[in-house]
Amino acid sequence: MKFSVIIPVFNAENTLATAINSVINQSFTDWELLVVDDCSTDGTYQVAENIAKKEPRLKLMKLQKNSGNAKMPRDFGVKNAQGEYCVFLDSDDELACDYLQIITNRIENFDADIVLPIMSKITHGMSEVDNLNSWIPSDKVFSGKDACRLSIPEWKIGCNGMAFRRDLYQHVLEENAFYYTYSDEFSERLMLYYAKSVVGSTARYIYWQNPSSITRKKTVKLYDMLYVDRQLIEFAINNYDETLATEQFSATISHFIVLQKDLYRFSNVYSKEEKSRIRNILDETFKSLRETSGVRKSLKEKILLASPFAFRLFCRLKK
Repeated sequence: MKFSVIIPVFNAENTLATAINSVINQSFTDWELLVVDDCSTDGTYQVAENIAKKEPRLKLMKLQKNSGNAKMPRDFGVKNAQGEYCVFLDSDDELACDYLQIITNRIENFDADIVLPIMSKITHGMSEVDNLNSWIPSDKVFSGKDACRLSIPEWKIGCNGMAFRRDLYQHVLEENAFYYTYSDEFSERLMLYYAKSVVGSTARYIYWQNPSSITRKKTVKLYDMLYVDRQLIEFAINNYDETLATEQFSATISHFIVLQKDLYRFSNVYSKEEKSRIRNILDETFKSLRETSGVRKSLKEKILLASPFAFRLFCRLKK
């Protein structure tokens, strides 16, 4: 079997059928579809179950308890997949009908470990389309390390919907066993890093950006991004050069300041327990950044990290 398309899903009864049908309608037919339900509380499971009765290539699975993140159901899907290559599809996104055929052609022409699609990012209620990865030349082959570098500190390439060798994911399972809201962002970078070859394509992954998604709402889970940032600092120090590590360090400081300010600005949004968890994350991050070596810290960064009180005062005054 060529492809295993994996859809991690939680409470997506209104969009899941569209995502599933975008796989069923592929012009390339050598695939299986694994829908991994993260203990939905709406009609999500029933939507998938009804389609599975008519489509034998759809395998419906359910986690024993809700994980609260995308990585755990993705990991579960890969462990149960049979395809040589895997593709992650979010439950509110779609694949263009020729997606798998184009990916197949790129794999055969370049023996690629990873093929990146064009990410057509569409915001609900807006007509503008942002086609990420369209800048990648058709004959360009990246080494995994070079491709990964383009994702640090910020994503210069988009990995949503990328096709990757299933056995490549073994490194992810071994090196990123953490499960939190954004842990899949580090996993994607690891896959890039360990790939021998990464190529772009004209295959189109349709990414619907929902204004009400977790990344746009004020929620405790937003602060989990600091875990990814801290992982990336260590990763850059160990696998790249001081310049890239310093860029990631500075980006983390900026994220840290924004989130600390948000805690003051939107303090009334969170419960007492949530505030306690947020402060623990912020305190852990401050300590980690203060103790980080192997990067060049600017004078401003040194001053900000001189004491937690001074840092919090700076953020409160600048909110």
